[in-house]
Amino acid sequence: MSDVTVYVAYHKNAPIVHSSIYRPIHVGKALSVSDIEGTIGDNTGENISTKNPLYCEMTAAYWAWKNDKDSRYIGLCHYRRLFCARKPNIFRKLKLRLNCLKEKLRGFIRPGSGNSICDLVSNPSAERFEELRKDFERKIEKWTASGRVAAFGVKPVCFASRSVKMRFDILGEYHTQVIEDILEQKYPQMLDDYKKVMLSDRMSYANMSIMRRDVFDRYCSMVFDVLGAYESRVLQDRWCSDLYVDRCFSRLPGYMAELLTATFLEHLKRSNESVKELTVVTYGV
Repeated sequence: MSDVTVYVAYHKNAPIVHSSIYRPIHVGKALSVSDIEGTIGDNTGENISTKNPLYCEMTAAYWAWKNDKDSRYIGLCHYRRLFCARKPNIFRKLKLRLNCLKEKLRGFIRPGSGNSICDLVSNPSAERFEELRKDFERKIEKWTASGRVAAFGVKPVCFASRSVKMRFDILGEYHTQVIEDILEQKYPQMLDDYKKVMLSDRMSYANMSIMRRDVFDRYCSMVFDVLGAYESRVLQDRWCSDLYVDRCFSRLPGYMAELLTATFLEHLKRSNESVKELTVVTYGV
């Protein structure tokens, strides 16, 4: 196994990306009636595979946390969204900034109408994707060799709404407030980072990251502790009666995990730990 392992979360059949670094994993395998060829299952060893309808790709993160004992760096991405080491040139940066301003104006004039903007490589050919994959793998091995980089996130998505909070409050302000309450109680050192993320108009998204093992341990300890408390609070407040039967709770912990991932990365930066940003490449969409 490579010093760097990035788990690629699959929940259905799609082109399999497998290499010395990328390792496909079938999420929600415990609930699946069919296998996805070429993947490992998140239902082996210590796991929360049955929580996949709630936790989404984070059941793969949990599996890696509890069962991957060898990798120096551990990462997570999706079968449709993978990592890319390409750096945009100055003209692309300017175009992205202008597009973001344009969408914000649309969203201001007609609330809810603006699109989110992010720097990504969209649906390259198979040949181009292989070039980008090999380039990423060469560079990530170089960047992680010394162990000085604590984590890699993805370049932030820019929301047309005025803030991340406005975007996520679409899911219900109750949920983002519960997460804030839990952080204040359990992880007060990260509360300011959470508030900064929520007040910003952009964030690292999709629960995509690569972290040094000790950092990944800290990250998972925090995220799954908070999500467990979130589940308990939802039941305590009788927001829903059954987390798995009431479909209104489906995927919500996965969305809240996005906020927690962004918060953790922000906390690393504020703590002067080295964090790099990677581009996203969409594939097979």
